[in-house]
Amino acid sequence: MASKSSGVAASLFVKFVGQEPKEVDFPALLGAGGRTDGRTDVGSYGSKDSAAARMATNKSKVIVVAGYGVGISRSVAELFGKKGFKVALLARTESRLREAEKELAAQDISAAPSVPSTFFFGTPQLFPKPSTLLDPENYADALSYSFNIQVAALLTAVHAVLGDITQSKGAVLVTGGGFGSDAPELSKLAVQYKVSTVGALMAAKHKVVALLNEELAASGAYAGEVQVLAAVKGTPFAEQAPHVVEPDAVAERFLRLYEERTSVFDSIA
Repeated sequence: MASKSSGVAASLFVKFVGQEPKEVDFPALLGAGGRTDGRTDVGSYGSKDSAAARMATNKSKVIVVAGYGVGISRSVAELFGKKGFKVALLARTESRLREAEKELAAQDISAAPSVPSTFFFGTPQLFPKPSTLLDPENYADALSYSFNIQVAALLTAVHAVLGDITQSKGAVLVTGGGFGSDAPELSKLAVQYKVSTVGALMAAKHKVVALLNEELAASGAYAGEVQVLAAVKGTPFAEQAPHVVEPDAVAERFLRLYEERTSVFDSIA
C-alpha cells in the first residue's frame, strides 16, 4: 500500500497478538476523524516543541490503537484520549470495538470512526507457537510466525499511516516484551518456556524501532518502545505470573516517551 496522508495528525500505538499483516484502508479510517482536505492544523508541532505545546495541539490529533483489548492498549486509549486525542481503535471483532467506544464515550473521550480490523489475519492466539532455536522440526515455522507478528505487522501498520505521521510529526509507539531483553534471567525463562524464537524476534523488533526512529527523524516524527518485563494485570497470564505490572503505569511510560522524545526506549517491571 502506498502511504498517503488523510490530513489527520496521527500517532500510532501498536500491540499485536497472534495476527499476520494484511492491508486496511487507514486513510478512510482516519479521514472522518479530522480534516479531509489534505491539510493539517498542527503547524510547527514537532520534536523540538515543548511538551505543553504538544498537548495544546491534541484537539486535532488521532491516536490509532492497533490490537485493542484489555490491558495496555485500553489504558493507552484512555490516557491519550483524556489528553485530547481522538481515538481510532483496531481489533479483531466488531463487538469489542463497539463496547470500547461506549467505554470511551462514558469518559468524554472522542472516538474516531472505528471499523473491525482486517489489518491482520490468521488464527487468533494468546501465545505464540512455542519453539526453541534448536528444535529441528518447529524452529523455522515458529520464526516465520513470530516475524509476521513482531516485525512485519508493525511495519505494515507504519506504512499504512506514514503520510499522516510524517506530515504531523507524530509518533509510533510500540510495546516490547521481556523475552526480547538480553538479560540472562529472561533468556533462561525464554528457553524454559520454549519461546526462544519469540525472544529472537522481539529483539529484532526492538532494533526495528531504533531504525524507524532514525528514519523518521528527518520529518520530525518519532518512534519509541516501552519494554514490559512482567505480566500485565488483567491479562490471562497475570494470575500465574510472579511479577505483575499495572497497565495504567505502562500507558504513563508511553505518554512520557511521546511528550519528551529524548529517548527511544523505556522499560517497566
